[in-house]
Formats: sequence, structure tokens, C-alpha cells
Amino acid sequence: MKTIVTINNSIRAKITDKCGLSCGFCHNEGTLVRRADSNRVSIFSKKNHCRLYPGEMSVDDNFLSLFKQAMYRLDIEEVYLTGGEPSLNMHAEDIIATLKGLGLTVKMASNGETGGDRIKDIINAGIDGINFNILGLTGEDFRRTQNNCHLDKAFCENKIRRMYEAIDLSIREGIDVAANMVVSDFLSIDKAIRLINYYKNSLQIEIQPDLSNNKESESAIEELLVRIGATPIERKIIAGVSDERITYEAKNGVKIVNKKIRRIILDNACSGCPYSETDCVEGFSGPRVYIDAENNYYIGFCIMRMERTAPYDSFFSSQLCDEILSLYYNDYNNLIGKFCLVSFSKQ
Repeated sequence: MKTIVTINNSIRAKITDKCGLSCGFCHNEGTLVRRADSNRVSIFSKKNHCRLYPGEMSVDDNFLSLFKQAMYRLDIEEVYLTGGEPSLNMHAEDIIATLKGLGLTVKMASNGETGGDRIKDIINAGIDGINFNILGLTGEDFRRTQNNCHLDKAFCENKIRRMYEAIDLSIREGIDVAANMVVSDFLSIDKAIRLINYYKNSLQIEIQPDLSNNKESESAIEELLVRIGATPIERKIIAGVSDERITYEAKNGVKIVNKKIRRIILDNACSGCPYSETDCVEGFSGPRVYIDAENNYYIGFCIMRMERTAPYDSFFSSQLCDEILSLYYNDYNNLIGKFCLVSFSKQ
């Protein structure tokens, strides 16, 4: 199996908390949910000491200052927009165009709930790629993923129809498109197989574990790979963060990517953390940008320790920022030696 090692050059930005869904496995980027009556969850909020009520991001002087400093201090080349559902932020086009104007690659996560017309606006603004979170291929599939089990059939089927519209449009427009499915348990296996057989190689299919049910989820993914006759063909490790991806080829020729979590932490910043040896489900997955309800910008490094999220200007002048950048390059050099690789590669 071929191994590719790259250095992390990406930063996540939560640009909105708005979302029309209530997925039971949502970590909500570690933040609190603003609407208590929405049935939405943030799976770590009861123990991650978060006090940040997220706001709505738009382009202003602080926005520009933050991302320019991220490029300078962390060698950032890509911004990954998250939420909530990023397309529900009506400033999304301006955000994308501005980041592109800085020379950055811009991608985003989406559940596709806003449909083709809204995604067309996003694409026209210059988005480079969209990773669609697939909650199922039928309305009943969708309903089972939701925290609100009383959703009517028409609502669920409409959400799935809009998702199909958004994905099909994105494929036609020629941007990078991935379909990402969380395999929570053994009941999710048949749904994942239907996804693989439906899209085949028309887009990148990614499967990942449920962070709220990690042990059973990982076992279910192993069973899924056995059932489709998957053979590993390539491993991609992003140095400095916990992101590892193994590409498999199923017996029918379809390629799928299994997103795994590699054990990696920050030696100083994570020292003494009560979760580091017992319940650190994500490891260090890279920095995240937040905005609160008063339009103050923050940068965090752990969705399990949100109390350590810091104002962006103090973060960029901190030892933590230096430690993160050092981790990127030290981990890269260690991995190059481990796998006997010689070529330099960016993500």
C-alpha cells in the first residue's frame, strides 16, 4: 500500500450556527447550540466547559486580519467552512470571494439541505470543493439520524431531495465533491453500502466513525469493509493533525476513503489534560476559527477543552501558536523517516 505524507495547511472556520437538522452525532465544532428548542445537540457540550455562543461570520477588518495572520503564522493555504450549515450564512459568497482573493483555497462541509439553487450561488462565488454529509438515501434513512424522531415523512423526503439536487449540481459544475457518511453502528452498514453502490466513482465517497460511539462505530466500519471486499490501496497522513485516510477499492471497483483518527497531541498544550489518556476522541485535529454572538473572533485547538479557546490576536502571539507550527513540521519529518519517503508534499 502506497503512503503519502502531507503537512497540514488548513484551518476550519465555523461561519454560522444555523442548521435545519438535528443529527444525534453532531459535535457542532464544540460550541453550544444557540436555539435550545431546536432538538440539536453538541455532543461534548456537557463536559467541554464551553461558554461560547456562536455568532454569524461576515467580512470585516477583524476577519481579514485573522486570516492574514493565519497565513503568516501557521502557513495556512486552505480554509474549510463549517457550521451549522454554512450555506445558511447569507454572507457565505462574500466570505468565499474574500478568502479566494487572499489566495486561499476554500472548501466547505454541507448537508445539502438548502438545495441546488443556494449551492449554485456558493459555486459561483468560487468555492473549490464541497464535502456533503450524507444522512441517508431515503427519507426514512434521514429520520433515523435525527434527534427529533417525530419528523413527518414529507419533511424528511424533502431534505433528501434537496441533498440530491445539491450534489448532482456540484458534480455537473466540476468542483471537488465528496460524499461523507458517519457509520455509527452496525445498523448503518446497509445504508453505507447503498451509498457506495449509488454514487460509485462519480464522486469521492468517505466513511468516518461516530465520535459519540467510537468503539462500536469502528467495529461497524471494519465489518463494512469486509462485506464490500475492500482492499487498501493508499494511505494519506496529514502531518501535525490526527487526520489519516485510507483509500480502499471494493470488489466492484468503487474506491472509498476511510477517515481514521491518528493519535497525536500537543506535548505542552495537552499536558495534564484529563482526557488525553482516557477520552480524547479526536486528538489534535487542527485549529478552528470561531465568532461569538458579540462578533468577537476566537481560535480554538480542542473541541473537548473549549475553555481554552482564545481571542485570535492573543492566540497568534502565543507559544501555543508556535507549538502548533512546530508540531506540523516535526511530525512531517518523523513520518518521512518512518515510511522512508523523500519528497516534500503539501496537503
